[in-house]
Order: sequence, then structure tokens, then C-alpha cells
Amino acid sequence: MEPLKHEALSFLKTALDDPAATFRDGQWEAIARLIDRRERLLVVQPRYQIAPDSAGVD
Repeated sequence: MEPLKHEALSFLKTALDDPAATFRDGQWEAIARLIDRRERLLVVQPRYQIAPDSAGVD
């Protein structure tokens, strides 16, 4: 594994507090394009619906 990818994966595992964390398909390639080639990328994040808090509801 190349040093930069290894370091990025280490940051990911630390940030998620998950030693088994890995990049999803295409994530590392997008990061490498930003760092190595300084390319512009469009980043799209999924929208999550937050469930109402059920605390105190009987």
C-alpha cells in the first residue's frame, strides 16, 4: 500500500474509532485525485432522515 493511502486509512480508522474501517468504492481514488493531481471534484453526500427522538414517549 502506498504511504499516502496508508496514512489516510489510518486517519479514517482513528476518526471513526473503528480499526476495521476501509474506504468505500471510489473514495480513495477521489482523495488521490484531489491530492496528487489537484483536480476539482463534486462531492455528493447522501441525505439521511433523522428519526424523531423517542425518549419520554410511551
